[in-house]
Amino acid sequence: MPRRAPEQVLEHRITLGNYERTAITEYLEVKEKQAEVATIVDAAKVGVYALAAGGIAFVGYQTWLIVNGKKEVNPIGGSLADTLRNRLGLISNEEYAKRIYEDKQKLDERGGTPTGAFFDWLIYG
Repeated sequence: MPRRAPEQVLEHRITLGNYERTAITEYLEVKEKQAEVATIVDAAKVGVYALAAGGIAFVGYQTWLIVNGKKEVNPIGGSLADTLRNRLGLISNEEYAKRIYEDKQKLDERGGTPTGAFFDWLIYG
């Protein structure tokens, strides 16, 4: 059903003074900063989660290599920390081989029980 045209138009105005304008401007600036900070925090979270997932995958893969790796490369498993240091290039292959040899000596002394912090925790709690 059509409406009839209004007979009069009422206009309502709100007049803001300098105080109100300043307050609104400050409020809008704070909201913009909060949005920027929220964006940065969200991006940082994504980065941290990606690094954590990559780290967990790397440690899992290195552990798998220790358990299932070729026996010629790492005959007794070595410690997890030494393997990670070697794979990251923090210790040389010679130093790594020396540590494996020392672990082999300890292995013989302990009657065949693997050495290293990971194995000590796993076996002895």
